Amino acid sequence: MNALLSRLFAICRLRLGPQDMPYAPTIASALVVTVLALEALLSQLLDVPDGLLLPRTLLSGLMLVGVPWLLLRLRARSGRLVQTLIALAGTSLLFTLALVPLLLIAAANPIDPAAPAPSSMLVSVAVLLLVVWKLMVNGHILRYALDWPPLAAALLALGLFMVELGLDQWLQGSGAA
Repeated sequence: MNALLSRLFAICRLRLGPQDMPYAPTIASALVVTVLALEALLSQLLDVPDGLLLPRTLLSGLMLVGVPWLLLRLRARSGRLVQTLIALAGTSLLFTLALVPLLLIAAANPIDPAAPAPSSMLVSVAVLLLVVWKLMVNGHILRYALDWPPLAAALLALGLFMVELGLDQWLQGSGAA
């Protein structure tokens, strides 16, 4: 387990890629379930309406598992799915764990747009930096998984993030209606 954690941290530093992950379907499944459970728990802690919990979890699962499966299949690299899922889910778990305290602080101290407190601004900047870093890591993983140029993979990671964000906003609008 320490070797896997060390490799995941190396991926976060852009030193290793998904090809350096073990081919272990049980680890991939466990990481995916753990990430989705943590995101669901975090949603409840942040007072996301109960009616949105299942749709948001399904959306996260689709983006985490379904999209890489489809992309790898389209590129005739389906054999890379398990290692790609370990890399994506494992690094996502690390970033989510890093974001939890920041999101809880932000939820407890909402930002007043008229007079933002320095601590609120610091938390916002830290969250933004972690999100940008996560996008870079996802692009790095997709680059090696799909054999794409770095810029194309980075744009794909950004596009997938925007699609997930847009669908999440749409779900929130549907849930409010």
